[in-house]
Amino acid sequence: MVLKIGDKIRVRGPYATWHYGMYIGRYFDDRRGLIEHAVVHNSKVQHGVVIDSLARFSGGKQVFIEGRAAPGYENVVAQRALALVGTKYDLLGFNCEHLVNLAQTGEHKSQQLRNAVGVAAVAAIAAALVSSGERPRYDRKTKRWRNAQGQFVAH
Repeated sequence: MVLKIGDKIRVRGPYATWHYGMYIGRYFDDRRGLIEHAVVHNSKVQHGVVIDSLARFSGGKQVFIEGRAAPGYENVVAQRALALVGTKYDLLGFNCEHLVNLAQTGEHKSQQLRNAVGVAAVAAIAAALVSSGERPRYDRKTKRWRNAQGQFVAH
């Protein structure tokens, strides 16, 4: 795998999630010096958008390329990502996927977040239905159905 400036990259995160970053190539940091393979990413642990080495970003996990910058726009994408360094992390409003999509396409979106909200909504509805106690239960002694309040119901 050959990374190019402006590549939207990802590594496996906790549970069934991905952690996203924007590959920016070589970067000189006043504190750390030259970072040969630098990545801009929005770190929950570091509380915002930071520049890290590819090794630190990946944590030893396999790196996947999800998308590449349009030809001729590689440096524009990298500059957009760099302009967001220091922005605070917000799971719902500005997470790692928001960062890379904003830098690469100009769109503030997170498909993972949309999927998670959809799954959570379905789970909440299912839990409410199951716990509502509205299902009648069969009383073997009387051979009749009872509701959650113990009253007999037609079934």
